[in-house]
Amino acid sequence: MSKFRGAGYIIAVDTLAPAAGVPFLEIFGQNLLAPDTQDEVGILSITGVLLDATASNIGLVRTTAPGTPKAAKTFAPYAENAISTPVGSIGSDWDVLPTVDAAVLAGTLPWMTRTPLPAVVGASFVLKWSERSPLRVFGDSSVVLWNYGAAAAGRLAITIEWAYYPIPLNQLKSP
Repeated sequence: MSKFRGAGYIIAVDTLAPAAGVPFLEIFGQNLLAPDTQDEVGILSITGVLLDATASNIGLVRTTAPGTPKAAKTFAPYAENAISTPVGSIGSDWDVLPTVDAAVLAGTLPWMTRTPLPAVVGASFVLKWSERSPLRVFGDSSVVLWNYGAAAAGRLAITIEWAYYPIPLNQLKSP
């Protein structure tokens, strides 16, 4: 474990095949299974593997309003040590969909990142951030992997690694 962060977490799930303009997965800073917690997570990596031979367009973007995932599709991560309480959570099917800036969807504002995957089972992508500069998600916010394509996408096997940062990242000292 790094001296810069607290406990580490990992989760792996298979997503549904989203329709056009619908997210694959939402990552919350808060553990929705323990809603009185207020967390801040730092995403270190997101890896995705296409499970269907369906061309898929995947974009990563912050939400303007988090969604309300169905209870059966809300998951907390596994801790790298058995005594840590999970921080953060994910949702992969929703009662209320998250919203993102319409200008991002229209292409007038940029995505955080996006990638098209060919219609080949096993096509994959890897997104990585450093421990010193992770993708930060605060307790009351979320980021989504969004199907930005004009057609339904394939299912993805997603693995996410993140860490809890007990010290605000802007207060960390260089080694």
